[in-house]
Amino acid sequence: WDFAWAPDSTRLAFGDFDHQGIPQLYLYQLEGNERLQLTRFAEAQVNIHSIAWSPDGQRIAFAYEPVETEPPYGTHNTDLIIISLETGIVSSVLDDQLFLVDQLWWQDATTLVVMGYPGGYSPPLLDTQSERLFWVDVGTGQITDTLVSKNAPGGYIGGVRQMDSSSRLGYFTAGKFYTYDITLHSYQTWDNADVFTVISPNFIMRDWLPAPSSFQGEAA
Repeated sequence: WDFAWAPDSTRLAFGDFDHQGIPQLYLYQLEGNERLQLTRFAEAQVNIHSIAWSPDGQRIAFAYEPVETEPPYGTHNTDLIIISLETGIVSSVLDDQLFLVDQLWWQDATTLVVMGYPGGYSPPLLDTQSERLFWVDVGTGQITDTLVSKNAPGGYIGGVRQMDSSSRLGYFTAGKFYTYDITLHSYQTWDNADVFTVISPNFIMRDWLPAPSSFQGEAA
């Protein structure tokens, strides 16, 4: 369902089914061509996604989300799971505090930044303006800060991607592009990105990828 390279690019974490058809997290090591099963979950109707490595490559975080096959939908919240590759300990971080998780990033060794919706959110009212960024202390499992999408410049946060390996997230609104520093909590507007308003006033950015570094002529 999802995969993520380790910071040193020698290992790959990914979700896959075990022999019983239950989703688990696996680790593939390029050297030795070895595949290791990291989890031993027992629930079959779940998704493993939004896999993210810690900066030191010693821990893996991911969203563990129940698949709801029958109504009422939206009654099961998404959990965050963290695996220590040093100890093998699998720990749950946010029990019943988030309804949906779209993406997550490590701000540093102790803090996760999670994009999603709060627990108890009503699915019929699901909209981008109500989505949030949550800062989570991985040691205590507590949410330490929150940014509601509608309070960000532009009125919502859409198409979020991490800018290279920095602490900045890039996102689009209606024809504008911003970066948001998750450490300093500051914004920057990219004036040259308003070219999209020339294409169409109703332009919607579906997906994008940041270049790994600056390059000559990038303003064009």
